[in-house]
Amino acid sequence: MPYSAPTPIRFGLFEFDPHSGELRRHGLLVRLTPQARALLCMLLESPLRTRTREEIQQRLWPSNIHVDFERSVNKVVHYLRGALGETAKSARYIETAAGGGYRFQSQFLEQPLAARTLQT
Repeated sequence: MPYSAPTPIRFGLFEFDPHSGELRRHGLLVRLTPQARALLCMLLESPLRTRTREEIQQRLWPSNIHVDFERSVNKVVHYLRGALGETAKSARYIETAAGGGYRFQSQFLEQPLAARTLQT
């Protein structure tokens, strides 16, 4: 994972362990696709920062993969929102930013941002 945290990151009913990639709701494992897991990790790295669709595309699919990226990004965001119990209209955790990007709503994080250590 791109960053390390001493403990799982808690938000709302959820807990995400960036080391194992496990998302839990009330302690129960929530299934995530590899792309949804990578997207959640990416959004939690810098919750205040908007991630562009291009950044998401580059992180989730290697350059030698040929897919309809616009549709694929939409599908992964939709899947992750579903796993978190939200939709685009009732977004609580993942905000759609103007200009075509996404960011995590940091006010729901229980672990302070300063507690995370970014790796270089």
